[in-house]
Amino acid sequence: MLNKGSLEVLMFTGSHSPRRVVRRPDQGVLNDGREHSLRIERLPGRSFAVQVDEEAKRETALPNDQPVNLHRIFLGGIPAEVEQTSNRVNVPFQGCIWNLMINTILSDFSQPVSFENAEIGQCPNLAPPPPLPPLLPDEEDESGKGKEEVKPLDPSPVPVPPADACASAVAPPVLQNAYQFGLTRNSHMSFAFDDAKVREKLILEFELRTKEDSGLLLYMARINHADFVSLQIKDGQACLGYDLGHGNISGCVPYSINDGNWHKIRVNRNKQRAVLQVDGRYAKQMMSPKKADLLDVVGMLYIGGLPQNYTTKRIGPILYSINGCVRNVRVMGGPVSTRSPTTGRSESVPEDFNLNMATPTSRHMVGSCFEAMEAGTYFDGTGFLKAVSSYRVGLDVSIAFEFRTSRTNGVIVAVSNQARDGLGIEIAGGKLLFHVDNGAGRITAAHAPVGGGFCDGGWHTVVAKKLRHKVELVVDGQQSQAESPNARSNTCDTNDPIYVGGYPAGVHQAALTTSRSFRGCLKNLKITKASKTMDVHFNKALEIRGVQPLSCPAAAA
Repeated sequence: MLNKGSLEVLMFTGSHSPRRVVRRPDQGVLNDGREHSLRIERLPGRSFAVQVDEEAKRETALPNDQPVNLHRIFLGGIPAEVEQTSNRVNVPFQGCIWNLMINTILSDFSQPVSFENAEIGQCPNLAPPPPLPPLLPDEEDESGKGKEEVKPLDPSPVPVPPADACASAVAPPVLQNAYQFGLTRNSHMSFAFDDAKVREKLILEFELRTKEDSGLLLYMARINHADFVSLQIKDGQACLGYDLGHGNISGCVPYSINDGNWHKIRVNRNKQRAVLQVDGRYAKQMMSPKKADLLDVVGMLYIGGLPQNYTTKRIGPILYSINGCVRNVRVMGGPVSTRSPTTGRSESVPEDFNLNMATPTSRHMVGSCFEAMEAGTYFDGTGFLKAVSSYRVGLDVSIAFEFRTSRTNGVIVAVSNQARDGLGIEIAGGKLLFHVDNGAGRITAAHAPVGGGFCDGGWHTVVAKKLRHKVELVVDGQQSQAESPNARSNTCDTNDPIYVGGYPAGVHQAALTTSRSFRGCLKNLKITKASKTMDVHFNKALEIRGVQPLSCPAAAA
């Protein structure tokens, strides 16, 4: 239930005292009109866990290990005649709910036992509208004439760039109607369709741009996954797999498509026979075994990956989202064919499902496709990335990365306790600063770039080392260093998250001078302690806001 912005999950296991997990609004607002995912999981032993979106799981113990038997499930409210075990007011839910899965079984909302005051199969856009621009003086209401004179707004309609924006800074050009997947392992879109119209015939078409060796492109399946259709990238090749209930068949087109260029992929299945085609020239034909010719699946197509609470053991280990761009998705099918009274032949005219990637049934962590891309992770200057849940800086640590920026201020890496200890790397006033505070005062090594500075559009390499009470900073081969006069204060006592590109409002940072979020691209972030190096994978971040992992707009030539 939602209670004044807090999410409360209560579980009863035969005890008079329920166990409760609470997620408060200061951990992220849920009533913002945007999509959120909720997972409730009974864990082995006496505990259960609650997970919201991609946040860390919240666990709590149960009083016993008795099973929970579900007889009736109510969504959005409880009927007045049903006995309630809570003294709370039964306020009906206002919003949208979809993709309810219980023990991996997807619930069909089109066949409820009963419903009241619920619109089945449609959901309005609840996201807040963008703010309206301020009125210019000549657009103001004339009824305001004669009142006390107020200072007019700036009549200039030309937007003023931020004072710390590089002169060459422009918004990265993106491709219309193309979508980037792979931002996280479970990046995906889903589309509902009429499953009866793919039983005999199924045509799938789309275009893909990727440089990855492997990843999941598409999946649809029966509830128990006995029947399925999958498209994957394996070793840079497009691979089709399907099972019509009597044994699976799979094959790949022996042509590499992970070259960063657009390639058209088409699947044409007619009963037992299927043809996988790439770019209209290279093809692989397959035939389902045992004369099975009907596909029985749930009417839900997943593109780009699978939801976090949805899995399958039928297609091998490549279940993670493809790091690549997809566009021009087209799905066609048709009803089971009937014999023509004139020709005596079976006829079935393909029907276009008219799927629109701009309005999927649901989507999770799907980004924009840049016109030109290169390796790296893009930070749009509005958010941050939580890379590590808890990290101890201690005596010594080394941090290495590469960056390219369009802003002269911005947080790059930060970790701090709630007192004075912390480590921070930032751009401030066009300089790169490396701060460490062991609790006895901040130590700072600074690098001032020459020429065009960091606004030159190029990549810059950084190695920042904390050596007890000393710090060393190497930027593009140029070294700076500093040390604390208090050599006995040499340990940075943190046990806190590592943030990259910024940090949440209200979080204390002891070793930064700016709270401005980083705008630009980062790559190859490595943190080394005691000869052990941790590669920070941005697409596996614990929390992401305003960041597009594994996708960076190429710098202008």
